[in-house]
Amino acid sequence: HGEFVVAGMYAMIWLHQDLGIPALLAVPASALLVALLGMVFERLTVEPIIGHSHFMQMIVTLGGLIILQQIAALTFGDAAKGLKLSYPALDLRLGGAFISGTRVVAAGVALLAIALVLFLLHRTYFGRAVRAVADNRSSAQLMGVDTLRVNLTAFALGAGCAGLAGALVIPFLFVSPFVGMGLTVKSFVVVMIAGSSSMLRILAVSI
Repeated sequence: HGEFVVAGMYAMIWLHQDLGIPALLAVPASALLVALLGMVFERLTVEPIIGHSHFMQMIVTLGGLIILQQIAALTFGDAAKGLKLSYPALDLRLGGAFISGTRVVAAGVALLAIALVLFLLHRTYFGRAVRAVADNRSSAQLMGVDTLRVNLTAFALGAGCAGLAGALVIPFLFVSPFVGMGLTVKSFVVVMIAGSSSMLRILAVSI
């Protein structure tokens, strides 16, 4: 998902800086574009190997990661890029500490996105279907759950969240085609420490 964060960063640069779309619209549009990219990625790499070993899944998704890196390098070049964006009205000063408005916005939108995902997972039919497929794909299928659609939608949601993160952090982080690997490793470590059963525990470890 580090590569999807990178895709969100590049999408934000393209939409806001190159096309002149206002940031308020460019951020969700970036998330949507990355969600669509995630759907293509899921159908081409993830779904065909669902029944294979975790080692095989890791190898295939790593190959997909490298392909995404090379596509980004060919499209945007190897040089690091950034985006000038500020929200002076939201700048915070806490004693001797200064927090830029862009970081305040990023934190606020991230918390809102987390709350929305938690609501979807625990208060909607889609969330119940996702949890059922995660627990036992075969049983969920026997109960009438469209596992192909659930997998595709859940993966698109995850990719879209990563794209949203990229669009939010690009004002204070530089992007290049190869920064995604570091982000992926960090997220992998967080999940290994916190486990994958509780999003709140993952958030606590991340902070």
